Amino acid sequence: FFVLLIDVCLVCRFKSRVAKTLVGALLLWFVLLFFESSFRFGLFDLSHLPSQEDRREIYNCTTLPCKRHVLDAFNTCLGQIMVFLLDFYFTRGFARSVEQERENMNKVVIAAEDIATSLSHFDI
Repeated sequence: FFVLLIDVCLVCRFKSRVAKTLVGALLLWFVLLFFESSFRFGLFDLSHLPSQEDRREIYNCTTLPCKRHVLDAFNTCLGQIMVFLLDFYFTRGFARSVEQERENMNKVVIAAEDIATSLSHFDI
C-alpha cells in the first residue's frame, strides 16, 4: 500500500516532503519488522492471530510466532529495502522524464502558436 502511495505521489507531482515522509516511514517499518522477527519484543503479539492450537499446527516452534535467526531476518529486511528503493528510484526517474516531456510539449505548443500568429499576419 505504501509503495503504491509513494508511486502516486511521485507521478502526480505531490510535494516531495510527502513522498520523503512515506519513504522514511516504510524504511522504519522494515527495520521494526527486522527487530521484531529477530528479538521478539511483542509487536507481533499485538495483532489478532488465530488461536494457539491453530498456530501450533501451522508453525513448527514452541513460542509463537517463531523467532528467526538474526542473519535470516537481516537478509529479508535488506531484500525488502532494496526492492523498495529500486522501485522508488525507477518510479522517480519515470516521473521526472514524464515531467520533462510535458515541459517540452508545452514549449512546442508555444512555438507553434507563435508561428501560427506570425503566419496569420501575411497574405499568402
